[in-house]
Amino acid sequence: MRGIFSLRKASNDVQTSLGRLATGKKINRASDNPSGMIAGENMSGQIRAIEKRIAAISQQDGYIGAREGGYSVVSDMLTVLSGLVVTAANRDAMSPDEKKGLQEAVTGILKAIDFTSVSTTFKSQSIMSEAGTSQLGRTTDPANEAVSLAHLAEGGTLNLIDGDLETAQKVIAAAISGTSTVQASFGNQMTANDAEVALLQAELTNLSDAKSQIVDTDYAEETSKLMRAQVQQQVATFALQITADQRKGLLDLLKPLKTN
Repeated sequence: MRGIFSLRKASNDVQTSLGRLATGKKINRASDNPSGMIAGENMSGQIRAIEKRIAAISQQDGYIGAREGGYSVVSDMLTVLSGLVVTAANRDAMSPDEKKGLQEAVTGILKAIDFTSVSTTFKSQSIMSEAGTSQLGRTTDPANEAVSLAHLAEGGTLNLIDGDLETAQKVIAAAISGTSTVQASFGNQMTANDAEVALLQAELTNLSDAKSQIVDTDYAEETSKLMRAQVQQQVATFALQITADQRKGLLDLLKPLKTN
């Protein structure tokens, strides 16, 4: 009986090792390691949660990047706009055509800013509706009237031909300051996101390594176990064969005695 038990155990060990080497998993069913399976499943849940958070941050970075790109374009146009207003400050020395040319340039920039504010999208959704000329640079003029970049357009109270250029410069300065503040917030958020992703990646690596130690096959170790089990299987088979041969020999010796 002991020989049969040894053979059965060795055969089971061989099959277990072969299964682990074939699947690459130490735990192929709950009976292999109940507590290990539970721990592995818990770690899998944590890993999925971290991966979802990293994906969410990546999407947020895409959104922020799209907005930052749009604001960068607007910021560049505001710089050009500021230069045009500064040039127009000496309009008494300009001809009507020169003034008209400056105003046309300003009007074109204002239209480009409005186009950027409505055409900058992320996943087909507008994300810069607050950056139109009616919103940027909002302040009050000497008459305590609310004004914005839109008032620099032809016929507006801040136009370059006969409008209030001093207030126009203040409006542009306010618009530049506002866009710079928004751009700085984008940079801060992306820096914070990068730091969080780095921490999450480190945690993900640690969890993956810990899970691997529990559930994944160590091929060198398992190959050694397989070889040992195969040797034990061969020894047990040989021992049973010897026992069977000895029993047969004893029976052969007893046959003459039974006949007498």
